[in-house]
Amino acid sequence: MVRLARQLPWAHAMKILLGGAPVSAQEALAMGLVSEVVPLAQLQARAEHYAEAVCAQAPLALQAVKRTALETHTMPWDEAFGYEMGQAGAVMMTRDAREGTRAFREKRTPDFKGE
Repeated sequence: MVRLARQLPWAHAMKILLGGAPVSAQEALAMGLVSEVVPLAQLQARAEHYAEAVCAQAPLALQAVKRTALETHTMPWDEAFGYEMGQAGAVMMTRDAREGTRAFREKRTPDFKGE
């Protein structure tokens, strides 16, 4: 309940929480509850595509992004931006950050190690 009321506009959250009626995929998309709707036949391929895209990113950067999103959700803006800057600074000091920059310059796929 708590997450839904924070993730959706109040009216949509209350409609789901109090009404108890099922929400169609298209309604969930329109509300912002899901980011994409695909036909069932394409679901596995789309999920694999998304997983591959995430796995291609630098793991330490992904961890920092997730941590920042979770930790700053209810913080005041100035505190949240300070937290974000701290996380970004820590990530920029890693081997993976240097590898990402080097790979970009060399026009190749980066080889992230999580270090």
